[in-house]
Amino acid sequence: MAYPAGYVRVSTEEQAREGFSIDAQARVLKAYAIVKSLPDPVIYVDEGCSAKNLNRPAVQRLIADCKSGEVSAVIVWRLDRFSRSLRDTVEILEDILLPRKIGFISATENIDTSTPSGRLMLNILASFAQSEREATSERVQMVAADLARQCKHLGGAPPYGYAVVDGKYQIDEEKAVAVRAAFNMFLERRGYAEILAYLNDNGYRTSRGGKFGKNGLYDMLGNEKYSGTYIYNRRAAASRDGKRNNSKNKDESEIIRIPNGIPAIIDMRTWRAAKALREANRTSPGAYRGVNMVYLLSGVTFCGVCGKRMHGDCVGKNRNGTLQHSYVCHGKCVKSIRKERLESYVIQLIKEYLEDANTIREAARITNNMSMAIEQENAESGPIIRKRIRECDAEYRATLDLIQAEGANAPVSAMADLKRLREEQAELRTSLANVEKVVVYFDSEMMISNLQAAWDAKNRPLAELKPLVQRAVKRVVVNDGDVRIFLDTGIIGGGEGSRTPVRKLERKGVSERSLWFDFPAQAPISRIKNRVASY
Repeated sequence: MAYPAGYVRVSTEEQAREGFSIDAQARVLKAYAIVKSLPDPVIYVDEGCSAKNLNRPAVQRLIADCKSGEVSAVIVWRLDRFSRSLRDTVEILEDILLPRKIGFISATENIDTSTPSGRLMLNILASFAQSEREATSERVQMVAADLARQCKHLGGAPPYGYAVVDGKYQIDEEKAVAVRAAFNMFLERRGYAEILAYLNDNGYRTSRGGKFGKNGLYDMLGNEKYSGTYIYNRRAAASRDGKRNNSKNKDESEIIRIPNGIPAIIDMRTWRAAKALREANRTSPGAYRGVNMVYLLSGVTFCGVCGKRMHGDCVGKNRNGTLQHSYVCHGKCVKSIRKERLESYVIQLIKEYLEDANTIREAARITNNMSMAIEQENAESGPIIRKRIRECDAEYRATLDLIQAEGANAPVSAMADLKRLREEQAELRTSLANVEKVVVYFDSEMMISNLQAAWDAKNRPLAELKPLVQRAVKRVVVNDGDVRIFLDTGIIGGGEGSRTPVRKLERKGVSERSLWFDFPAQAPISRIKNRVASY
């Protein structure tokens, strides 16, 4: 037989502040049932739960019992005990309760959905409840955003390696050592298993005292805060059922991001390199295929036609019956290239670079001089552009005020002025974005050091050689009959969006892309030498 259900809810804060205790609400509901000659209600209790959504154990149990026909009426002490969301309240009422002729009663607000006036009152009060919640939420968000702009810690556990003192982030040096070690090993192309073994074997433990696991390490290597960047309001809001997707972010315009807002555990260059490697790994095929075969250049070998990564695979057998391993394009845009041939070719090219290291140094010097000139030009242009933007903004506002004040009597030329100013504003902001881009410099000594380390390790097992080669080689581009190698250029101070066109190069007939973007670019070294000489 169906029974009336009494639902009671309280958050810990409400109970302490205003005395809306579970027992007090239950007593009111039982007294109401006696007055209305109803059976003693079965009480459903959610303690310490917010009413912003329906992701509460007792509410879910109550909904299930209503659907199964066990409940004859739902009684609450007050409407906001059930939900502060008008949409949730109305949907439960219309989709579940009313079709099953289950009444919804608020004992203290004279609401009974069995009557038209009760349904009207329910909608009015639910609207007020939702309005109050939204106003409170807006106030909380405003305060949190203000604290965020001061780079304050806003609750929750700080990232591993940080402590919070007086609301500010501080580095916990004992733990920060583990963070730096993890990033350094990752950039050396060490696998997660090796990094985890190092951390756990050396006694490092998580903030909760346990051993590091793969998920924790993944989150650490993807945490931008370690570069000193304060971030707030990045994660997308929870869905209506209260579930949150931690991999889904809000639009960049909603995120508060303040570079150098907190102490940095790693420098920006390390963070950018780790970010680039993580993105490459996300789309890169596995390093091992076939019979535990190690492919020295997996993840950095690209098809010169479609631009996608080539993967290592077994493509048949040799005449002596041994397996034939090659690098293969998924789309078969280029012919597969034998593993041994490509890898030995890259090792030989590394040797050629080392034999003419002074050419690398000279190419870096030329490129860095260009960077210096561009940076100086940008520093001079920036204030001029910003001043003109302010002038345009003032002119635009004045013209708009004139049009609004004069109405139909406004000069015809005023609209043309507005259009002209809008176009100029757009052009100026584009120009400003260009001059504010970070200019890059190349570290030739780091390039040479990485090349030397790879060459010195050429006779070591491939599993040990691979991370050294991939520290020196950024990518290998394969075309039919042509292989090009691009080195890790050791960018200093740059990053995404930092490549600035160089008109000087075009006037001198030197390829901007080959010298500026991809220096020291294509093999063999003689091409770079010719380019440097022509400059």
